[in-house]
Amino acid sequence: MKLRYTWLIFAVVLLFFVDSKAGTHGGGINVGVLISDPSGGDKDIYKVESLNSLSFGAFYRYTFSNIISLQTEILYANKGAKGKYYSSESKVHVWYLDFVPSLQCRILDTHSCFGCLYIGPMCGLRVAANFESDISGRAQYYDITSSIKPSDYGYVIGAKLGLPRGSKEFGVDVRYSSGFVAPDDTGRNIDLKNRTVTVMLEMYFGKH
Repeated sequence: MKLRYTWLIFAVVLLFFVDSKAGTHGGGINVGVLISDPSGGDKDIYKVESLNSLSFGAFYRYTFSNIISLQTEILYANKGAKGKYYSSESKVHVWYLDFVPSLQCRILDTHSCFGCLYIGPMCGLRVAANFESDISGRAQYYDITSSIKPSDYGYVIGAKLGLPRGSKEFGVDVRYSSGFVAPDDTGRNIDLKNRTVTVMLEMYFGKH
């Protein structure tokens, strides 16, 4: 039920962007480092640790005023964890396409920079997943896509600092994301949910 409402919010935001006639708008790209550190009751049991990876994507922003704007993103993210599997180093990689519409509020606005806070839902579509194990110094890979639920949903909160330069804008974005459900689909009811911190650089093209 939560997933249905989250997708509904996302669809309404997209329709609003398409139908809007006023305000300023533009798009951009972003890339950064994602730190995946799962949460849940089974974290200590499986002794999982954080995993660092790359995240990148594109976004579209519609600005209502000097304070409020809406932004929607499509991000490619590698989430997972690392730990021990029969005394061998192991990693679980799950690649998602994340759809993130967010409401952004500026709390700082000067001629040279601006800062804002934002919050929104997150809907992730699983693309692929694998299990990596280091056995006798050699990495072995196993496809576990069918063992991961096809979608993930949760929320995102973050902050960004932007530096306008003519029609362009360069920024630094820091965000926290947490999933509502465990992605395990093996029937073992493993209580580990996606949780990430991402630091991104972004470039925006459009009107301010």
